[in-house]
Amino acid sequence: MARQKGLEEKTEIFKKFFGINPDKIKKNCLICQANDASLFIGKNSKTSSTGIFFKIDNSNHETVISVKNNFFIADCVLLLKETPCENIFLFGPCGILAPFKIGDKLIIEKAFNFESASAFLDFPSDAKAYYPCKTLFKKFSSFSRLKTSACATVNSLLLEKRHIPKLKELQISSLDMETSIVFSCAEKIGKSAIAVLYATDSPEKKPFFGKLEEHEKSALKCSRKQLAQILKSFINGI
Repeated sequence: MARQKGLEEKTEIFKKFFGINPDKIKKNCLICQANDASLFIGKNSKTSSTGIFFKIDNSNHETVISVKNNFFIADCVLLLKETPCENIFLFGPCGILAPFKIGDKLIIEKAFNFESASAFLDFPSDAKAYYPCKTLFKKFSSFSRLKTSACATVNSLLLEKRHIPKLKELQISSLDMETSIVFSCAEKIGKSAIAVLYATDSPEKKPFFGKLEEHEKSALKCSRKQLAQILKSFINGI
């Protein structure tokens, strides 16, 4: 009786967050920001469900989860534990350091945890790195032939710029706000995860709030679409 009540409570929490029952989640889950969801779903999708934090769009091959606020990315992944989800694909923007440029498409080979702004103030010397699922990473890397990058997951645009020399010492070449969270949480719940990111800015040369040149805007627009298509094609084949 107590176990049944516990399951019912978990289901209700899931429905509040996602707007859908957990058993409706597909084997492959693609997590992206709300403004990237249109790259994966039709304009007139009739399969949408909206919770208080996440929007769901189901297709034949995957569940697209649009995240309204990246601060809840850990909850998003952890709540997938008791669902049919097996594979998690993080898709989104990132900042880049040399040798990459705006518009590059990357697959993340490891992600350092600099998630705490308080700890990142003085650049912790013992930052832990989290990794994608080896099997899924290898399959997608072979399929896509994307460039690989070590990523730093940070929570401050100002601090990432301050610490560029130390980030480079760790051979970090990309920065985002989700990847290490997704990798660590996916490992915790026994799911496979990879992250594919497109480069939108450079703390060294083109900060997040800076204005892009026309050729950079064009490269970025194309890379988003190309990366989404590569990911869709891969998911359709597994």
